[in-house]
Amino acid sequence: MEEVAISNRLTTREDPHDAVGLRLVANKYLEFRRAFLDEKDPTAMEKKRVAFQETLKDYEFFVRKVAVAAEGLHVEKLAYEKQRNADAERIELASKEIDQLKAELKHQQKLRRHKEEYEAVANVIKTLPSRTKSEGEIAVLEDEIETLRKRNSEVDQRLQLRQKQFQLLLHTLADVERDLDELDDEKMVADMKKEEEEEKQKMRLDDDAEEGEEREEGEEVASAEKSEATPMEEDELEEGEA
Repeated sequence: MEEVAISNRLTTREDPHDAVGLRLVANKYLEFRRAFLDEKDPTAMEKKRVAFQETLKDYEFFVRKVAVAAEGLHVEKLAYEKQRNADAERIELASKEIDQLKAELKHQQKLRRHKEEYEAVANVIKTLPSRTKSEGEIAVLEDEIETLRKRNSEVDQRLQLRQKQFQLLLHTLADVERDLDELDDEKMVADMKKEEEEEKQKMRLDDDAEEGEEREEGEEVASAEKSEATPMEEDELEEGEA
């Protein structure tokens, strides 16, 4: 990059303060060459030569000045790179120190949090009863639990007994219901037979009643006929006596 910049600066006149450029030197050289080849005017050729030499000297001075400036820039560049490397080292050291401080801060925060938790637990422990009292209460609770377990076992046994008794009762009820159904069937048959007998008896009674009514009607008819015959006989007797 520096060589390209120097080449551009030598071949062009970008800076208005630079009096000499490579193109100007080339132009002066071409003018001197044309005058030299012409050989008609030695005075003009001499002027062109002097002008070319002065321009060349100016250009050489300009080149030396650029070289000095380039050397100074190179020195500045080396100093800048050295300073940049030193700054990079300091930045790296500072980054490492910051990381260490962050880790230390995190560790201290963790210790502080653990300390606060420990103090909170200690305050809670202070409000709790002593170990001896707690062990006594635990023993009492264990006795109560054992008693409840025994009661639970007894209740389970009674429950199993009740279940067996209930199953036996259900079985007995089923047998009784079956027997009752059989008795109901027998009673139904007996009732049907009884109703049939009563119906037959009723029919016989009805027949007897009808026969009695017919006999009574016959007797009434006979009595009526007899009653009608008696006055006629009396009339006949009276007529015979007469």
